Amino acid sequence: MKFEIADIHSSWRRYNPYPTGGSLVGDRYVIRQVTMLDLIRAAYGIEEPHILGGPMWLESKRYEVLAKAPKGATNADLQPMLRALLADRFKLVVRADTKAMPAYLLLVGKGEPKLKKADPSEQSGCGFRAPSPQPAPAVAGSTPPDMTAFCKNATMEQFAQLVRYNLPYPVVDKTGLKGNWDLEFHLAMPPRPDGLTVADALKGQLGLKLELGTAPLPVEVVESVAEPSPNSPDLDKLMPPVNQEFEVAVIKPVPPHTRTNVQVNGHQFSIGGGTMQFLIMYSYDVSEAALVDIPPWFLTTRFAITAKIPVDPAAKNNNVDMEDVKAMLRSLLADRFKLKVHEEVRPEDGPVLVAAEPKLKKAVDTEIRPTCGNGPGPDGKDPRVANPALLRLITCQNVSMAEFAEAFSSLFNYRIPVVDGTGLTGRYDLQLVFTGDREIAAATAASVSAAAGGPAGADAASGVSDPSGAISLMDALPKELGLKLVQKKEPVPVLVVDHIEETPTEN
Repeated sequence: MKFEIADIHSSWRRYNPYPTGGSLVGDRYVIRQVTMLDLIRAAYGIEEPHILGGPMWLESKRYEVLAKAPKGATNADLQPMLRALLADRFKLVVRADTKAMPAYLLLVGKGEPKLKKADPSEQSGCGFRAPSPQPAPAVAGSTPPDMTAFCKNATMEQFAQLVRYNLPYPVVDKTGLKGNWDLEFHLAMPPRPDGLTVADALKGQLGLKLELGTAPLPVEVVESVAEPSPNSPDLDKLMPPVNQEFEVAVIKPVPPHTRTNVQVNGHQFSIGGGTMQFLIMYSYDVSEAALVDIPPWFLTTRFAITAKIPVDPAAKNNNVDMEDVKAMLRSLLADRFKLKVHEEVRPEDGPVLVAAEPKLKKAVDTEIRPTCGNGPGPDGKDPRVANPALLRLITCQNVSMAEFAEAFSSLFNYRIPVVDGTGLTGRYDLQLVFTGDREIAAATAASVSAAAGGPAGADAASGVSDPSGAISLMDALPKELGLKLVQKKEPVPVLVVDHIEETPTEN
């Protein structure tokens, strides 16, 4: 089974470039703001770190895919159809393999494990539920657990998959325990500093332990890939654009203090108390700074909108695609407020990465795909363990400074792309560990409050390193990498308001 036709095109640079969609809406498969790594992950059901090889653009360029599924297709058919699409349009060739990768090893601790043999007649399964009335005691200094993880009549391999919850690496069963078991342990969910960790819960309650190591795990190696081939010239005939207008919409002015909220209830869409600035930012997905040439009333006059999303009576399902809804909102603003906008590029102060006193390590393996991401590298070492005040870790392998600058823009959601001005050549492995500005500001305010014996001050400086061991991003760059960011004029895309009426046409 294959998609009948597909529209594949590059995504525009959004303020929040996160993937959306990924399921069938009627007979249409829609997935937006995705990298090629996202598409391979969806097609092959494999985690991103286990996709090896290929050029760096696999994780930087973003696409939108809108494809028409054949009659009778379900979400269960999507993976093979997506694999065929990637092979056809991206010329993707991958090879299944295994490689030693970072993993948590599930082992038997000292002494006998506290496990119960299962009744083979019971149904097998694992999951989470509220804890029993008398849960196992928490470790000293922690709060009582608020969730129970359990398996009934399950193998240790199945239990290892449950244990994986919220851990950065897969869990591999190395207990050597055969047969089926009944197991449960209590912990805090979501994990928090004052609650039981998974490792502590396993050790104290089941006599099992987790150790970070390596294990042979399945990987997909990208052997060849290309930019997508052009869409069919008959695309609009073979897959007509979906209706991008609400069936009916009511717009009413509301008091200035009305709270802004967005709701979708079935096929009814509503916005309460939205300023025109908010309505345009939401529908076009632009930041406040990227919306320019706006009149003063954009910030004060508020509207409530209630609209009906059209339903396709022939579709098997009518899941609401919020990107279609945003397109309908744009059409509504153009129709009822006579909104006209255009995109252009204007010079604005932008960040440039420069070399101060470089402290960069040459790449160990220049054959692997250049990559940057959150969390530890392949060795699993995490410097945040030694200093809990450091909350973020960026790891890059085999990157040029231009690639690092591009990844930096994406990782920190810079509206203005970071430009490489280091003048450095070569490829590098690097790590950057730091604390976010908000966390530093909160810690500083708390420290000031404790010293003064009063409420947290409102003048805590964001981005200033804290005595607790926290360090801001701007301090970490020169300290750890010998780099820094400076500001200079750079061309930036903006959305310009050409015309709009302050009062909408009548309902």
